[in-house]
Amino acid sequence: VNTLFGGRFTSKLNTALRIDSGLTYGAASSFERRKQPGAFFINSYTQNDSTEKALDMALKALIDLHEKRFTDAELASAKAYIKGQFGPRVETADQLADLMIKFEIYGLDKKEVDDYAARIDAVTSADVRRVIEKDYPTTNLAFTIIGKASQVEPVIKKYSAQIDTRSISDPGFGKK
Repeated sequence: VNTLFGGRFTSKLNTALRIDSGLTYGAASSFERRKQPGAFFINSYTQNDSTEKALDMALKALIDLHEKRFTDAELASAKAYIKGQFGPRVETADQLADLMIKFEIYGLDKKEVDDYAARIDAVTSADVRRVIEKDYPTTNLAFTIIGKASQVEPVIKKYSAQIDTRSISDPGFGKK
C-alpha cells in the first residue's frame, strides 16, 4: 500500500504534489518500523506561500486512498516494484549485516528472504483495503511545519487549534 500511496516516484502522493502541481520536488510517506507498529509519516516541502495548497493536496490524497480503489494493474505494478527493489537492498556486506540484525531483533529466519516474492504475490485487493483502513489514519493527525511563522501560522490554524511555535534559535535546532 505504501508503495502505491507514497513509497515511490509514481506514487499517488508524489504525483499529486510534484508531477501534477509542481508544488514540491518530492513527496513521500513512510512508517517507523519497530517490534510494535510505529508512526505513519507524510513528508514534503514547499514554499511558505504554497503550504496550504500542499497540505490540502496531501490530505486529499490520504482521503482518496480510503475512498478510491487501486486497479489490478496498479497493484501488479507495486508488487513488481517491491520485488525489484529487494535485491539491491541486500547486495553489500553492510546491508546483509543489517538484515541479519533485523532477523535477530524481530525473531525472523531465512524464510523471510526465501518466501519474500511469494508473500508479495499473495497480497490481494482485500488485503490492500484492510491495511488502508488499519494503518492510514485520517483523524487525530499531528503536523510538523517548518517555515516562516508569520506566513504559515495562519494556515496551520485551518488544520489544528493547538499550535506550538518554536524559533530556529531554540534548543534542539542546532544552535548552542
